[in-house]
Amino acid sequence: MVMDVARALGDLMARCRGALATRQLEVAAAVWGTERLLDGSGCASEVGDGIQVVAGRRAMARVLARAYGQPVGNRLSLYSSPFAGSTERQAAVDGRLAAQGVRLRAIYQQPSLPRRVELSPAGVEIRCANLVPMDMVVDDRTAILPVDPDRPGVALMVISDPAWFQLAGALAQDCWARAEGLGDVC
Repeated sequence: MVMDVARALGDLMARCRGALATRQLEVAAAVWGTERLLDGSGCASEVGDGIQVVAGRRAMARVLARAYGQPVGNRLSLYSSPFAGSTERQAAVDGRLAAQGVRLRAIYQQPSLPRRVELSPAGVEIRCANLVPMDMVVDDRTAILPVDPDRPGVALMVISDPAWFQLAGALAQDCWARAEGLGDVC
């Protein structure tokens, strides 16, 4: 009986390791394949079930606009550098989402925060941190993050695969838990 349980657990662990190895290869292919996508054509490619890589400014803008247009209950955004778009435009988008009942939270790296404090009245919960690992948007269904955090404007990875989505969400939640409120540090 004990041997059967041990054998079943061993088989389960082997299947889990195999599934994880497959997912790791899919993500590696996304990262390695990004350079070939960067010819300026703005293409997207499916790397695996639930993982898409999008390159090119227009294609990335469409993906972000589509993501912000989707009905969600929660959205957590991490900003490691000053937001590339207009402060007023982002505040208007966040204000509309907050009016629709979306719980919006944002973490800003401290040097970029002073320009962004005006988002708080729009219904966005803001925290700041000395270090934000990368720009990222996580909502109820997807996580959007740069393929290369050192070059965030080059290509995005859109993740809806449950395992990778949970991992991205856990990273974002950990950053939120470690960040300080506006009155505490900023």
